[in-house]
Amino acid sequence: MKKILILLFLIPSFGIAQDTVIISKIFGEDTLWSVKKVYANQDVQVKLFEDSVAIYYYILNDVVDEARKMTDAFNLYENRNKFLNALHKLDKSMVNGKVESGFDYLSNLYASFWIGNYNAIANGTNVLAGAEIFLNKNNELRIKIGESINKPFISIADTYGIIVNYPNTGDKFYIYKTTDKSFKDLDNKLILRKQKQINR
Repeated sequence: MKKILILLFLIPSFGIAQDTVIISKIFGEDTLWSVKKVYANQDVQVKLFEDSVAIYYYILNDVVDEARKMTDAFNLYENRNKFLNALHKLDKSMVNGKVESGFDYLSNLYASFWIGNYNAIANGTNVLAGAEIFLNKNNELRIKIGESINKPFISIADTYGIIVNYPNTGDKFYIYKTTDKSFKDLDNKLILRKQKQINR
C-alpha cells in the first residue's frame, strides 16, 4: 500500500510565477515526490522526482526569474528621467524642424484608446464627478478631473500618458497602464479606472 504525505506551500503572487505549490511524498516500492504547481492563470504543471534536492531547483527557478525581472524593472524605473528628457528633446527637435510635433502625432494616433469616462481617485479621495479624456473643439486631447480641472493630455502610447500643467502650472504628470482599464502614477496620487462604454 502506498502512503502519501502532502505538503502545501503558498507563494506570493508574481507576474507569471506559481501561486501555489503542492508537494506529495509517495511511499511505495520507490519513494517519489509529486510536485504540482498552480499558476495565477489557473495553469497546472505536475512533475515527479526521485531526488528531493531537484525539487528546489524546479520550484525556485520561477522565483529567481521573477527576481531578475524585478531588478530589470527597477533599473528601468531609475532611468525613467533619461527617457522622459529624451522624449521632450525629440519633440522639440521635430517642432524646430517644421514637422508635426511628435507628441501631437502620438496623441492623434492613440486618442481613441484614451477617450472616455473614468472613475477617479485623487490623493486618496474619490472624485465624485470622475474624470473624462476627450477631444476639444480644436481636436486637442484634454483631461477633465472633477468639476474644475481641465488640462492638456498627451498620449505617448496606449499604456503611457502625460497630463500637462498638473497638479501645478509647469508640471508634467505621468500615468501608466496597470491593468486592462486602470491607470495611475507611481505614487498613487491619481488613479483612473475607465468606465464601460454604453452604446446608445
